[in-house]
Amino acid sequence: MNETLGSPTRQRAARFLCVTVITAGLGQFLILLFFAGFGWPAVVANAVAVLIVAIVGFILSLKFVWVGSDPSARTMQIGAFFAMSVLGLLVSTATVRFVTERVDHVLAANVGSFLGYGIAWLMRFFVLDRVIFRAQAS
Repeated sequence: MNETLGSPTRQRAARFLCVTVITAGLGQFLILLFFAGFGWPAVVANAVAVLIVAIVGFILSLKFVWVGSDPSARTMQIGAFFAMSVLGLLVSTATVRFVTERVDHVLAANVGSFLGYGIAWLMRFFVLDRVIFRAQAS
C-alpha cells in the first residue's frame, strides 16, 4: 500500500498539483488585476493571465515535476506544454464567458477561470506525464 502511495506517478501528480496551486494563485491574481484593476474585458484578462502563467508553469514543471527531462526534446515539450495551456485557455475562456454573462460580480471572472482550469487539470497531467514527458514515467 505504501508503495502505491509513493509511486513515481503519484509523486509527480502531487508536485504538478503544487505547481498548479502556485500558478493558479498567480493566474487568479492577474485576472483580478487586469479585470478589476485595469478594467480589461474578462476574456482578455483571462487570456493574458493564462499566457503569463503558462511560462511560469512550464519553468516550474521542468524544475520540480519532470526533473531530468530530455533537453533534446525541449522544443517538443514546450510546444506540447503550451498546446495544453491553450486547451486550458479555451476551456477557461468558455467558462469565464458563461459565468460573467450570468453573474454581475467582480469575482465572476475568477470563478469562471478556476472552474475551467479545474476541468482541464487531469487531462493536462495525463497527457504531459504519459505522452510528453514519458521518459520520466519509467
